[in-house]
Amino acid sequence: MAILLHDCGMHLTQDGFRALIKDSGQPIVIGFNELPWSELWNDFIAEARRFGQEKLIAIFGEATPIKVNEINYEDLTENNCLLIGEFVRRHHARLAHEIAIKGTPNLSGKKLELIGLDANLLDLAGLVARSHGVSIRDTFPYLELRYSLVAEQCKVKSPFLMATLRIADYIQVQSERALKSLMSVKELRSPISRQEWRIHFAVRNISSWHNDPEAYFIDAVPADVKTYLKLTMLFKDIQRELDESWATIGEVYGRLGELSVLGLTMRRIRSSLDSYEKFSRSVKYIPIKAGFDSSGPDLLKLLVGPLYNYKPEIGIRELIQNAVDACRERSDISGGKLASSVSDVLVSIHENEDGTGWITVTDKGVGMTLETVVNYFLIAGASFRNSDMWKRQHLDEHGKPRVMRGGRFGVGALAAFLLGEEITVRTRHCDRPESEALEFSARIDEHIVEIKRCIAEIGTSIQIWVSDSKIFNDLRPSDILHSSKKDDEVILDSWPEVDWFIQSAPVVECRWNGYNHNGEKSYYSEVPKVRVSAKFTAPKNKLVPLAGTSDSSWKRLKNTGAYEEIYWKYVEPVKHTHGDSTWSTYPSDEVTVNGIRVAEYSSSDVHLRLPDNEFGKGPCCRLRQR
Repeated sequence: MAILLHDCGMHLTQDGFRALIKDSGQPIVIGFNELPWSELWNDFIAEARRFGQEKLIAIFGEATPIKVNEINYEDLTENNCLLIGEFVRRHHARLAHEIAIKGTPNLSGKKLELIGLDANLLDLAGLVARSHGVSIRDTFPYLELRYSLVAEQCKVKSPFLMATLRIADYIQVQSERALKSLMSVKELRSPISRQEWRIHFAVRNISSWHNDPEAYFIDAVPADVKTYLKLTMLFKDIQRELDESWATIGEVYGRLGELSVLGLTMRRIRSSLDSYEKFSRSVKYIPIKAGFDSSGPDLLKLLVGPLYNYKPEIGIRELIQNAVDACRERSDISGGKLASSVSDVLVSIHENEDGTGWITVTDKGVGMTLETVVNYFLIAGASFRNSDMWKRQHLDEHGKPRVMRGGRFGVGALAAFLLGEEITVRTRHCDRPESEALEFSARIDEHIVEIKRCIAEIGTSIQIWVSDSKIFNDLRPSDILHSSKKDDEVILDSWPEVDWFIQSAPVVECRWNGYNHNGEKSYYSEVPKVRVSAKFTAPKNKLVPLAGTSDSSWKRLKNTGAYEEIYWKYVEPVKHTHGDSTWSTYPSDEVTVNGIRVAEYSSSDVHLRLPDNEFGKGPCCRLRQR
């Protein structure tokens, strides 16, 4: 029964699909923590809006974006059916279990169902069918809850049947599974299906007559490198399934007397692809995976300086930008407002007497999960804010982001290495308990990063060890250069090197704990070298208005493309007269993108050139009051 059921969901009719997505009730099978079908479909549609080019081509054979709002469920197009096919493919194992118990989904009431059979047997057959889409062990809580025993239920040894079904399904990869004669009368519409058939056509034979009596031998002749790579991956998957199935059977039945003899006849997979040298001589293509990728840490070390123009203040900007984004995301998730009486982002710069020290950027933002750290934070160019997970959390029903993003390209963490050679990160995601925070240290040239559990508050702290005294000299606030009183605490009116975020929320505070100068002979060395503390927050008269508010001194650009908020300020020159003399001063003019200052300048020349374009190279625009 399980064999007949396990793929039956793939043959769902259009009418059956319509019945499925109209079902908003509780799942038929309780115990797998699943959403109702209607919610599952809505989540899938939201994801489909964001399918990238590779995914679109895999499903439809072309990269044209999906217009999900135009789906007519009563008159489905071919592309609609391909999209539905991807949805059903993902969930057909669950569907098999539900069909076993309740029959096929149907609006007319004329559904196919298994009749005259014991309800427990139907449930067990459906569970065995479902199991080929999950780990066998994932079914044990359900078995224990309903039947009390895992090893046997109603004289059925379900775990053993689960292992048998999944291995049999995997092993049936030979060309007989995809008859070429059928292709002469039927065209496969799905690119995914066509690739699957190419895999089956490439397998000439499967035999158990091998020198290793516990091995299957698969003779395969893939016609192209894509099929070769798919087959090598498939053979690894089969071996993994064999290993896990053997381990699970031993775990369940190994100490149960006569049931301990239950097992599979085969333990290993051998194939004609095992010897790379031998196989490569039999085909015209080179059977390797080749594609664009990072060359590793040496390339990153070469890129990090030019990427940020060798300016440490740009490294500070990128870290603040990421911290601000994290605070906005936490506010969006919680549906609340950020606190304005305390610092949401704290930039702390601590200089030692020998010119070394730490720069720490701490935020009370959303924090990072282990997946985010491994798959995004540690991968240059891999932005979590471009991921499906982020989009599910922060896009509205129209696919528009609810939070304004400063960082966009996944290189913010890399900027930390512009400041120092080693970083220490402590982070805790907002939905994780206190004891499940993460901590790790990393260098840009390390291949392995050890991540540990720790206790921390929600948010992220990035501490950078700085050994180059020039970094502190470049970041030293100019307002403390004349301070001569030891342990002075100075409230700074300006600190351009760290003053990048100029909105009232989240609140960004910057602190200096270091020396008034570096001790080298200069105009300022006449002042005694003493430790000074300083604090800075953006002055209210410089803050850019938050979304939905206005300020007559700031102008908002329209048609900003990918950026939500671009503001600019142009201040008329101020004329001064003293006696017979007349002169003008030019207050600072600014441009900000999503709350991050892009440029500040003061000149009679009202041309704005981006940094390092003083010689007229690169983008340039003119600001003028109309």
